[in-house]
Amino acid sequence: LIPTKLQHALVKMNPLVHFGLCNGTKSSPKVRFFSPYRVAEELRSAAREFFENDGIEVDLEKRTIHLTPIFKW
Repeated sequence: LIPTKLQHALVKMNPLVHFGLCNGTKSSPKVRFFSPYRVAEELRSAAREFFENDGIEVDLEKRTIHLTPIFKW
C-alpha cells in the first residue's frame, strides 16, 4: 500500500522549477505566472533571465563562480 502523499508525488521533476519559485528574498527569482502548455519553455526563459540579472558571478582571476543561495534549495 502506497501512502497517499506518494500517490500524488511527481516521479520526474524538472530542476528548472527552482527558477519559478519566489520566496521573497533578494536572491530568489521574480514572481511570475506560467501557462500550463508552455511551462517548460517559460521555465527555461526564467532561468536565462535569472542568470542574466546577477544570478551568477564569475571571477576569472580566481577561477571561481559564485551562485546565489537558490542553488541550496
